[in-house]
Amino acid sequence: APASPAGPVSERRGVPVPAFEGTALDGSPLSITKFLGKRTLLWGFNPELPGARTIARSLAAIAPERVTANFQVVGFAQGSSAETTSAFLKDAGLEFPVFLDATGAFATKIYRQPPPLWAIFIDADGNMISETTYFPTDVPAPEKVTEQSFRQWLRIGLPGELPLAPEFSAQKFDGAGEFKLSSLRGKPVILMFFLYTCPHCHDALKFLRDELPKLAAGKRPKLIGVSIQGSELSVREELKSQGIDLFDTIVRDDDVAIRNKYGALQGVPVILLIDGQGRITARTQGWRADRDPPLARMRLAKLAGQTPPMLLSQSGYSGNDFCTVCHESEAATFELTQHATALTTLAKHGADGRSECVTCHVVGYGKPGGYAIAKPEPALENVGCETCHGRGGPHLSPEHVVAENYEPVCATCHTSEHSLGFKYASFLPRVSHASLAKLSPEDKQAYIAARGKPRNDLLPENVAKVGSEACASCHAQEFAKWKAHPHAKHSPEIGCESCHGGGADHVAEGAVRKGTIMSLADKCGSCAMTQLCGSCHSEEREPGFQFHMREKIEHQRHSDKPLQGLVSNAPPKASVAAVLDSVFSAAAGGR
Repeated sequence: APASPAGPVSERRGVPVPAFEGTALDGSPLSITKFLGKRTLLWGFNPELPGARTIARSLAAIAPERVTANFQVVGFAQGSSAETTSAFLKDAGLEFPVFLDATGAFATKIYRQPPPLWAIFIDADGNMISETTYFPTDVPAPEKVTEQSFRQWLRIGLPGELPLAPEFSAQKFDGAGEFKLSSLRGKPVILMFFLYTCPHCHDALKFLRDELPKLAAGKRPKLIGVSIQGSELSVREELKSQGIDLFDTIVRDDDVAIRNKYGALQGVPVILLIDGQGRITARTQGWRADRDPPLARMRLAKLAGQTPPMLLSQSGYSGNDFCTVCHESEAATFELTQHATALTTLAKHGADGRSECVTCHVVGYGKPGGYAIAKPEPALENVGCETCHGRGGPHLSPEHVVAENYEPVCATCHTSEHSLGFKYASFLPRVSHASLAKLSPEDKQAYIAARGKPRNDLLPENVAKVGSEACASCHAQEFAKWKAHPHAKHSPEIGCESCHGGGADHVAEGAVRKGTIMSLADKCGSCAMTQLCGSCHSEEREPGFQFHMREKIEHQRHSDKPLQGLVSNAPPKASVAAVLDSVFSAAAGGR
């Protein structure tokens, strides 16, 4: 059951951002506290430096998503005038708050020796989660490399996850002519982007050196390497010295055309498995000794047409990737559901650091080998396979689901506090692999488009309405506050029953009052109220409304009872105080 673990409302995941007050471009006072409450990208820059323009192009690519993904960008202009900075931002097409920090006063609170260019990502509670001072300029398409980093920080999607392997042609090493990916159609392929000096690439190649011979020769995949740097002589000598010169073909990518097509611009190795029909069946970035070898063994066996070995974690949770190897169709339907983006939803609301929220949006939270806020495991993000089917699924947890009845499992998270209008019978088809698999391609696109849209089935059904005046005799104070609010003056009237459901059963003679009307004060504000208010205040009608729930609800509140867990647009006061009162560690020695 998703009982909230004991502890603070939000877990500290990084160093608190230091308090700072300065001057904005227009000369008005500006405080860093203004930006607490949503994920924020802090960017320190000198507009006169060439590298600043490259980063500006990266920010221009993600800036249009600020409203829909609920994040902000804040600049710190260092070492230049307001006029020069304003002209720079206008030329780059950037419009976001900017501090004039000519002396680098803010940066000195973080760095012992402030760099000319830097970026820091802070979460909604003011924790600094990631930072960088490295922005490559000596590589092709450097703005795309930086953009990918920013997208990863902000959880707004990475390009390059393609279902079909893009065609490419390139010159082979050793002057052996041109290679075309399509020349291998009908055969399985391992496409690996690598750097010849990278130790992680070496480890991955050593694994392939040992594993590929175990596959049947006639079905063994071809290993194609894309070298991202280095002369042919240097690459060959290093591979031979390491005992890993096993590529069937190595090609050059000097103009980064192949890396752009595959979204392989940041970090190596990037390994893609491509089946005989040219479909990308798996993608791995980096190489982790604790996870990638068993997963790769399963994937390689399937790619070669063999029965994959079952190599699930015996001490923790494995994650969706392991399940997907054998349950491909189920994985495809899972991607259609809101379960697949559950943690991203929290991140947009600034609640991905709050244990009482995270517990129902990840796999195995608070359990051995499960997701942890302080040390997040990407493979266990979102409501994954093992959330519904148990750790290792029926293979390791046959008792998790009894007689194919998932209702008790669903009810652990879909409680009345968090999930308005939850009805197991009507909700199940929305996540059922069997139901979703029957949808046509057109219906699947329509289903995806409808995800997260307002619903009109959240309140109790088949209960007659009696009008708001019928509520006044017992709820005089609440009625008076409502009467003065624009809801009461709206046409048609947005009355008591618009939010609480029909009142006929509640006001009936001799009725049991409790439980016959929808109470909202005992509901999770961020979950329940977002659903309820969003049925009218939709993204189409009022963009960004869901991210400003606190101020909207407070504006029309007519009950003295506080809503539970309302975290849509501001952290708890205690969290803000902790940020402002903290003595930042950099002051005593730097990061």
